[in-house]
Amino acid sequence: MLLILFSLVFAKRINGPVHKKLFEQISDTNYVHNIDSTLLLQYNSYPGVYSMELGEVLDGEYRPIKENVTLDPFTLPGCYQYQRRLIHKHLADQQIESDEQTFTDMYIDGDVVFVTRSDNALLKFEIILDLENRKIIGLEFKEKYENGGISQQHQLFCYNKVCIILGEEGQNFIYKDNKTSSINLTSIIGEFREFPKDVYFDEKSKIIYICYENSIVDVLQFTNDKTIEKVKTIIAGEKIVQIRTNPESTILYLLDQQVGLLSYQIVSLLEYKQTSFQIILKNCMAFDFYQNTFFIVAETQDGIPYALEVFSQEDTYYFNKIYSKDMDIYDVWVGEHFAILIGAEIHRVIYHSIYNKFIEQTEIPLFFQDINLVNVEEYRKWDNTSYNDQAIEQEPFQKIPLFYKQSFMVGISNNQISLFSIKSLLPWVQCKPTTTNNTQYSLKMNSTSCLSKQRENDHTAFKQCIILHNFTITGKEIYIYEEDQQKVIIFGSILIGTIIILILFVVGVILYGNYKINQYNPIQPDEQELQNVQVGNPES
Repeated sequence: MLLILFSLVFAKRINGPVHKKLFEQISDTNYVHNIDSTLLLQYNSYPGVYSMELGEVLDGEYRPIKENVTLDPFTLPGCYQYQRRLIHKHLADQQIESDEQTFTDMYIDGDVVFVTRSDNALLKFEIILDLENRKIIGLEFKEKYENGGISQQHQLFCYNKVCIILGEEGQNFIYKDNKTSSINLTSIIGEFREFPKDVYFDEKSKIIYICYENSIVDVLQFTNDKTIEKVKTIIAGEKIVQIRTNPESTILYLLDQQVGLLSYQIVSLLEYKQTSFQIILKNCMAFDFYQNTFFIVAETQDGIPYALEVFSQEDTYYFNKIYSKDMDIYDVWVGEHFAILIGAEIHRVIYHSIYNKFIEQTEIPLFFQDINLVNVEEYRKWDNTSYNDQAIEQEPFQKIPLFYKQSFMVGISNNQISLFSIKSLLPWVQCKPTTTNNTQYSLKMNSTSCLSKQRENDHTAFKQCIILHNFTITGKEIYIYEEDQQKVIIFGSILIGTIIILILFVVGVILYGNYKINQYNPIQPDEQELQNVQVGNPES
């Protein structure tokens, strides 16, 4: 308790952070494009753009253009801006037909998803891939491993197709070499433990962290013979409910239900030092983070769940935004640009890391439904998450290739495992010149990231990137318009094909006629041949 009170003194919450603006200028550009056809300008280097301002410059005067949100953009003259947007797409699923048995936990190990069930069974699913196009095309059930017994909750983690399954009342199993067997966690740790509240496996350091909703955190590791052994026990906080480490495996984060988020420097496998960074918050339930942006799910004093977005800067933190109005929130997953707030039936996808003083209203959130979703994790197969493909299935964008980033997700509910993707379309400007005149435009984009921040590996939310781009659109006269091109191509193909067929037909008729003439016109022998015949036949 004295350690907690001592750390609270050093916790530093800021209410008015110093913010900074970074300006980047894209070189002025002149685009020459066909009249009445569509030109698409997409800003692929700026996935963090959260607002756009476009204006037409006439006689040196800037005239703002309202964002088009309802009309078909392919019928509108001039240029319009389109902000980034999120799209959810269901890819595949597998269900179990049972009213008694439910899924309890899952772990992604390579292209395999292991799922535990309330009858202690371990189910193995394989993600079917289109490697050439970097797509998921299916989910296939492979095998089921029975263990017997009943456990309504599990903690599962796997490494190189070896899985540890922790169940209630000491029902613990290990899966390796395509079979399962019981293990005794008490003998491994050296003393009895209650059922774990959370288990986190750091895949980089190959270290296992286990907490029990008290002040004990056990540290374990895999051995060479594919079992686990205890390394150390950490005493921290009051009621640790969740554990995470940073990508470099140098910081250990512990979420304390009563105190908030604690952080420890990982000096070595055996040494952990508490740092001065701490987020003070009560009634905490879950958390996740990306770089300097944290989301903590907690409850109010009267039991209303909410999600709090927190920005960190060195050893200080700032409460940026609360999410609670649209749904009850019980868990969270945070990626590079967006976060998934997990509810009971409805789930919300939002862009994050936008300082609330930079913009009054952020983008429209994305909602999707998956009843009783209990776990969501990202399936990371490809380092390159950028695509240039059909991104929007609704008209009029159905046939238009757009640049977007895509994350593949795996989730389980009571009796179903699901694969889905979240696409983040990059911002773009769409233009349609109607005359051969030069039209000048000026574009301003506000972004959480830009090239200068990327070069410095700077993830500070209090630095706003402002990107400016001045460009000119010049129309070019053509005789075939965009909407007629497909008809012309089809007609031309038919015409060329018909001519080729006619030529082949005429050649065939001529050849056939010559063949018939030669067949019915016998060859006449010359006079010498007749004489030879007469001499050679004395009887004639």
